[in-house]
Formats: sequence, structure tokens, C-alpha cells
Amino acid sequence: MNGKKAAALLLLFTLFAAFSLFKVRLFSLSPGFDRADGTAFFWSESAFQYRYAKMVSEGLPVPEIDEAAQFPEGARPREEFTLGMELLSGGLYRLLFGGGQGPPFHVYLTWFISFYTSLTLLAVYGLGLALGGGRAGGLLAAFFYVSARISWARAVNGFNYEDFALPLLFGGLAFFIGAMKEEGHRRTVYSVLSALLTAAALAGWHFSRFYLLVFAAAAAAVLLTRRDGDRALAPLAGALAASVIAALSVPVLRAGGLLLSPPLILLAALAAALYAGRAFGLPPGRRAVVFLGAAALLAASAALLPGADAREYSHVYSLFAEKVRFLLAKPADPLLLPFEARVLWVEALETPGLHDWFTWLSVLLPLGLPPFLYEAWRLRGGAPAHRFLFFALTAAFLLASFFAVRMFLFGAFFLAVCSAAWPEMLKRTAAALGRKKTAALAAACLALALASDLLAYGLKPRPGSPPTFYRGDVKTLVEWARANTGKDEPFLGNLGASAALLAYADRPTVINPKFETRRLRDKFERFARALFESERELHALCLEYGASYFIHENHFVLDGSKKSFRYLAGNLRLPADSAAYRMQFDPGSLNLFAPAHQTSTFRVYKVVRPGEKAAAAHPFPYDPIYDPRVFGAEPGDEFFDDSRVMPAALRILIERETGRKGRAERPADRQIALELRERPAAV
Repeated sequence: MNGKKAAALLLLFTLFAAFSLFKVRLFSLSPGFDRADGTAFFWSESAFQYRYAKMVSEGLPVPEIDEAAQFPEGARPREEFTLGMELLSGGLYRLLFGGGQGPPFHVYLTWFISFYTSLTLLAVYGLGLALGGGRAGGLLAAFFYVSARISWARAVNGFNYEDFALPLLFGGLAFFIGAMKEEGHRRTVYSVLSALLTAAALAGWHFSRFYLLVFAAAAAAVLLTRRDGDRALAPLAGALAASVIAALSVPVLRAGGLLLSPPLILLAALAAALYAGRAFGLPPGRRAVVFLGAAALLAASAALLPGADAREYSHVYSLFAEKVRFLLAKPADPLLLPFEARVLWVEALETPGLHDWFTWLSVLLPLGLPPFLYEAWRLRGGAPAHRFLFFALTAAFLLASFFAVRMFLFGAFFLAVCSAAWPEMLKRTAAALGRKKTAALAAACLALALASDLLAYGLKPRPGSPPTFYRGDVKTLVEWARANTGKDEPFLGNLGASAALLAYADRPTVINPKFETRRLRDKFERFARALFESERELHALCLEYGASYFIHENHFVLDGSKKSFRYLAGNLRLPADSAAYRMQFDPGSLNLFAPAHQTSTFRVYKVVRPGEKAAAAHPFPYDPIYDPRVFGAEPGDEFFDDSRVMPAALRILIERETGRKGRAERPADRQIALELRERPAAV
């Protein structure tokens, strides 16, 4: 190893360590972090996944049927959940600290997540090097990547499958590109490593199959049109073989129908076309014919067999189709969308606005787009297949980023790798345009990068949902459930609260945050609709599922935006006689639910069983968030009027957090409220 290579690797691993420790520090600064008590640190899916990881860390088997996770019928973890992250993190903890001398498990996870997710840096550097950026370009790309908010913001305070799979997917791509460049033994080694990492990612995150679908489509578009496209045959065959083995041997992939899924059909057809082209000397046009014929034959065969992929992932395909239909804009009328699209068109799968591009990609927009455009210009003169493939993938994932915020995770990676071309781009641009113009271009891009946070702040839209969720209430809810309910008393509630109660209070829950199975989605739809029906209908659902307690959340009523539960259920106009309205504003009128516990976010009701005495009037303690007069609700109203919700909710937040009277209509107080809502939280 020469001195320059050693110095580059030393700088890379220094950056890796510093970036990892930076995330550890952010974890420790979270308002929900307590080194001595991990209760309710994680939320929603992260909490749900934490529970299984903790089982593994304690040497407990993951149950074949987990009744508590989806009461009463039970979830089937090995067939329905991708448990790779839980097995790795929990197993490593048991290996390192099985003697009981280690840190609390939640503290260990902050270190595990921080260092594991930083592995993406190695893929950024490796791809930058493989694509001709040199060591300086690779290091620059890695530095620009860690400078972007998205490289750490979704990982900190979370325990997400994406964080487990992305280093594997990106590492697999780096080895795939490397295999296309190399010859002989090294090509074989790179192909095997790429295949293994891709298969591991498929087993670790359901969404990996959709990455593979985009990859296969982009690879087909590039490789079938080039005579050197068969240089991808070895890594492509390896990826296909490993994916098929995983599809047959990993329970969750077998149950999810990966074997007959679109990405594997495209991979198989592409491998067949490239092999036929090499074996028979077919020109690009005839290779494309072989590809289309093989894909059609495989798709027709798959259509004749039970389609687990189409059944279990119908919500993803539905969301994509509806976003195309409505040109990425969520319609004002929720009933124009099927429930499967509405339930997924939220949070990470929301359509990003201009503000989101600058918030998440930040420095990578001005520092990654110019090299990307430069690369596109250079490709006109011809380039090896691996460069065309990377360009096509970058374009595909940037296009996909218009569809969902989550796709920024991929766009950021590809833009970061593109930025490795800066040294070469500056050199060539200086030769063509002169040093002054080149320096001005570089300075303008750097200025935009430094101003990206200001641009994001300036483009930030006004919030559409009222600030009524208080993160600390989750821990209060869990502690109350531990002290006042039994382990055989199931809860029916929304996804986040259910996951927290399951993970930290060990209480059975009727639903969970995992939407990859149709039976859970159907169950959640019934829950969402029952909220806005009568008390009797909601009570009947609780009895059917065996729920002992029902958890009401104030946003069921107070949020009427396109991101709301009311939109999800198709009930933007909230009837005043609905169960949710009465639980929020008139609990004394309920006969089938008895008040049990209250925070500013949650109200817990005991479900009255048949034959039990109807619940006696037992008012909750006063809280303005539940006062109908604060929100302009009047006796005799047929529907709830949302017009006063936002200013009232902001005023309550200001008074609660600052200890003084606030007026939400004043810009200063509105800004205080927004800043209070945006403090880092363990979500």
C-alpha cells in the first residue's frame, strides 16, 4: 500500500468515526433519551422492531405466532416481518455482553445504529473511486454526503429497516459496478459480494424489492442497447442467483412472493438476454427482443400462479398508480383515493415539496447536480457501460424522488457519488472556460450549498396540522398501563401508541405498524372507519377483537388536514355524534366506554363488557385541549367546525411551554409555537 492510498484510507476512517460519534451525540441529546431508562425512547415502527431485537439480545426465541403483536389472531413474525436488523443487532449485543456487563440495550442501540449506518460512507467513497473520481474525489463525495441532513436525520432517534438495508444495497451496487470494470478472479469476487449484500438487503427491508425493480429497469435500458452490456452478466447472474435462493429459503421472502415478483422477472429476463447475446453474437436490437420475450413469458407464468407479491404489496402499487393519476398532488376529496393508497400516502411516502428538496438534500443539490449534468454531457462522446449504468440509476432515483420523501435517501447517495467528479470537472472546465469563470461557478455552487438551510427555511410552508401531539405523553401512557392494567388486557389504538404499549408495557395490541400484510391493512381500515361511526359500532369492534381498553388521540378530531386520520378514514366532515367526537369533547355521554386515564395527547377508555354495569359519569381532569368551547364547538352542532382549531391549538401550546398567555395570531407567538413543535424528538 503506497502512502497516498494509506493517507486516503486514514482520512476516510477518521470521517467514518467522527460521523458515527456525531450521531451518538445527537441520540444522547434527544429529549426522550435517558441512559438509565429506555421506556418509550423509540416510537411506532422503531418501538415495534426494538421489541424483537430485545428478545434476541436476551436469548428469547421470536415466537412463530405472536398473539400480543396482533391480538387476537396473532402476527407471524418470521413470515410477515423482515427480522434481519433485529437478529443482527440483538445477536451482536448478546455476543458482546451476554455476561450482563454491558450497557442498557437501548444505549447500545444508539451506538449500533450510529456506526452501522455510517457504512454507507464506504460505498460512497468506493463508487466515487470506481467511477474515476480518484481518491480526492471519493473523499470529497464522502464529506459532502455527511454534510447533508438526510445522511443522519432519519437515522437518529430511529430504529428503522431502511437504516439496516441501505448500506447493504449501496455496498452491493459498489461491488456490482466494480465487477463490471474488473476481469478474472477479482470480477468473480466482486460479483459474489454484490450478490450477497443484495440478498441480505432483500431479507432486511421490504422496500428493497422496489429498489431492485428500479435497478433492473434501468439496467435493462442501458445494457441491452450496448455491445459491452454483457460485462454486467457475471454480477447480474450472481444477484439473480442469490435473490432466488433468498426467495426460496427466507420465510418472509417466500411468503411475500419474491420469486415471482416483477424485479426478479426483470432480472431473469435481462440475464437471459445478455447470455443469449454473448452466446449467439446477437446485436443490441435482438437482445432487446429476447428480453421482452423472456419477461412476457415469465410474467404470464407468474400470473397463472398465486400472486403473493401483488396481494401483499398491492398498497405500494396502488399508491404509485394514484400518484400518477393525480399528478403527485393528493386530492382534496379523500374518497377519490382507495383506502390502500390513502393509508400509505403519509409521512415518508408523502409527495415532497420544494421545501423538502432543500431540507433533506441540502448541500447535495448545488454540489451534486452540476457534476451529474457534467457527466451527462461527457457521456455523449461515449463511455464504458458501467458509467452509463450509474448515470441511468442516478437519473431514475432523482425522478423517483418526486414521488416520495423516502426516495431522497437514494437520491442523496447518488448525488454524493456524482460529486466525486468535482476535481476532474474543475480541471476540464478551467481548460475550456478559463480559471476565472470556473472559480465563479465553483463559488456559486458553494454559496448555494452554504445557504441551503436558509433556502429550506424560507420555502417552508405553514403547517397544515395543528400542534396537538406531546411526545412526553407516550412515556406517561406506558407507565400508567404498567401500573394499572394486566398483561392479559389488550389495547385497541393507533399505530404509534400500540407499538409503544407492546414494546414497553408488554400489553397485547390489536393492531401494529406493519402494513405489509393485507389482513393487517384490512383490520386497520375497520378501526379507522369505526372511529367516526357511532359509539355502539366502535364498541362492537372492540368486543370483536377482544380489546379491554381503547386509546383515543386528540388529533382524531382536531386535525382535518390532508395528513389527518379523518382524511385517512374518508371523514373530513366530522359528525358530532361520532364516537371520536364524543370521546374528545363529551365523555360523560358515553355509556359503553368508561374513562380510565388522560394526558394532553391520549384518553384511555375501559371497554364495558356485556352484562357489566354501564359506565358511570366520571369526568377526566380539565385540560383545554378537550374543551369544546376552546375550539368553538357548540351544543347542537351537526358537524365539527375546524376554523378555530389551529389558533386555539397554538395558543394552548404557547401557554403550556412558555408559562405565559399567548396569542396565536401574533407572528412572534406563532413562531415560538412552531419552534417548540420542531424540537428534536424520539420519533
